[in-house]
Amino acid sequence: MATSFAEAARSKGLELCCVAEDEPEIMQGSILLVEDNPVNQDITVEMLSPTGVSIAVAGNGLVGVDMYIEGRFDVILMDCQMPEMDSFAAAASIRELERRENRDAVPIVALTANALDGDKERCLAAGMDGYLSKPFSTK
Repeated sequence: MATSFAEAARSKGLELCCVAEDEPEIMQGSILLVEDNPVNQDITVEMLSPTGVSIAVAGNGLVGVDMYIEGRFDVILMDCQMPEMDSFAAAASIRELERRENRDAVPIVALTANALDGDKERCLAAGMDGYLSKPFSTK
C-alpha cells in the first residue's frame, strides 16, 4: 500500500520529474478530487498544486461521477464518507461505466480519515486501486 501521494501516483503510471530536494516533485496529468469538506478540498489542492498537476474538485460522489463522465482524468482521489453518494458507490458506478463504454480504467485512490481494519479490503472490493490515510503527504 502506498504511504504518500507520490508513491500512489508512481504506482499508477503518473509521470514524475526529478527536481531539487527542497522543491516539490513535478508531475503531469489531471486529478479529480472528490471531497465534500471545503477545508479538506483547500488543503489537498494547496498540497498538490505545486506539483504541476491540474486538479478538478467535486463536492460529492454524484458530482464526481458526472465530472468523470464529462472529463478525462489520470487519477481520482476520493474521500470515503460523503453525502449524496459515498466513494464506494461512486467507484462502483465509474467501474461500471468503464466496462459498459470500454474505457480504460482510471486509478481511484480512496482518501480516508479512518485507517481501520477492513478499510483497505472494502475500498478494493468497491473497485478502488488503493487508499491513503488522511492526513497524507506529497512525498
